[in-house]
Amino acid sequence: MAKAYLIKGDHYVRYDTDTNRVDDGYPKTISAGWNGLAERGFGSPDTALDLGTGRVYVFKGGDYARVDNTSNAVDDQRPIAGNWPGMAEAGFGDGLDAAFNWGSKAYFFKGGWYLRYDVPSDKVDDGYPLPIADWWPGMADAGFADALDAAVNWGNGKVFFFKGGHYLRYEMAGNRVDDGYPRPVAGNWAGLSEAGFADGLNATWIRLAAGGGGAAPAPVAGSAASGDDHGGWVRLPDVLHVGGTLAWRNNNPGNLLPGRVPYKTALAVDRRGLAIFPSYAHGWTALREVLRSGTYGPLTIADAMAKYAPAGHGGNDPVHYANLIRQHANLDPSRVVNTLDDAELERFMLAIKQVEGFREGTTYHRGDPNLPADLAALFD
Repeated sequence: MAKAYLIKGDHYVRYDTDTNRVDDGYPKTISAGWNGLAERGFGSPDTALDLGTGRVYVFKGGDYARVDNTSNAVDDQRPIAGNWPGMAEAGFGDGLDAAFNWGSKAYFFKGGWYLRYDVPSDKVDDGYPLPIADWWPGMADAGFADALDAAVNWGNGKVFFFKGGHYLRYEMAGNRVDDGYPRPVAGNWAGLSEAGFADGLNATWIRLAAGGGGAAPAPVAGSAASGDDHGGWVRLPDVLHVGGTLAWRNNNPGNLLPGRVPYKTALAVDRRGLAIFPSYAHGWTALREVLRSGTYGPLTIADAMAKYAPAGHGGNDPVHYANLIRQHANLDPSRVVNTLDDAELERFMLAIKQVEGFREGTTYHRGDPNLPADLAALFD
């Protein structure tokens, strides 16, 4: 039974995610729930984040407090700058608006910007911060592209964002706002209005079990692996790709490299640093987003390919690459990417896929009786 915690001012409620209602006996003061939090100046926090380590990180101004989930007591307090590498340098060293945990990645929002933090390497990913409006489709149209109040990973592939008296539900895999949102909090979150929590939340999170499991684990992050034996393989949660080319094994037709642009749905990276996506559709969508992004969109096809496949990286020849694009897609390399219509962009993407080398191998599913024993062990 998962419990979500929602804070407003110096009070909080506990919300049952199974019954979808506020638990009896709430709201309570923050002092009644967490020892030392209010006393250390975190009685009305900016945001909070549970990374599945058995602790919650509560942020206020330029500082954060670490709360032990077992003792419900603060066990550390430090400044964000110097302890969350890259945050202060990105302008996220104080005054955070919202944050949520997505497995091996944490997302932080401030004003009209966001950044992605890599939890295993303990640093901000390259290329951030980025504008919310450009990279979270539908958020701007819904009025949620800046000054967010709170965000939470609901553990089912959805993230809820709160702003004022409204909220929206975002589908991470589809990279879009779900239809019918935003909606008012009042009348849709049982008990919140009665508790006085129908607008202006400070923070919300779902408590996770230590080790990243528990009630609301990230649905895909960190659930892939790769190797070079057996002719090359990639293990997805329930599927094994063996042989073929990297672009096929990784569901990554563009052979995209994480870090240069944001891939919210990538599961992991392979041993060469290429993104592994949960499905071909995810990889195809990521390639489209890259080409439509502010990084590549304003460039000519020739200049875009020089950035996409820079000379000297793995034997790349960007001029030859651009000429191949012309040959396969019948597109002039002097065309600006943003001027391509959807059909032309699709041809461009298919040409990239062909140049990158997309050749299928063998697909096995978990429990397949024809799966050789040494390959079956890769699911363990």
